[in-house]
Amino acid sequence: MSDPRQLSDQEASQRRRAWLDDRRRWNRDLVVLLLRHAPEVDVARALEQLPAAELQRLARLLAQATDLHQVARRIAIDLQERLDGRQAGPPPGQAGPSTATPTRP
Repeated sequence: MSDPRQLSDQEASQRRRAWLDDRRRWNRDLVVLLLRHAPEVDVARALEQLPAAELQRLARLLAQATDLHQVARRIAIDLQERLDGRQAGPPPGQAGPSTATPTRP
């Protein structure tokens, strides 16, 4: 007589896959949270501990998942704001204030 608690190979494989998927999702969410809120110096220190191949793979995956042109435009706008000491226009694709010249009474 077989033990009712014993799983078949297929059931065990499905549970293992589900557990690994859950762990992967949890780890991914944790990394996103830490990158968003951890001090930059701590993130840099952690990234320095990754082997070069892992760091290259991470960089490639992040670059593929990111619109680098949008990031570059936002950086340029931020730099211009700092250099000018004023607000530059809104990022491309967003409506800005009217450019009409006000009339004097």
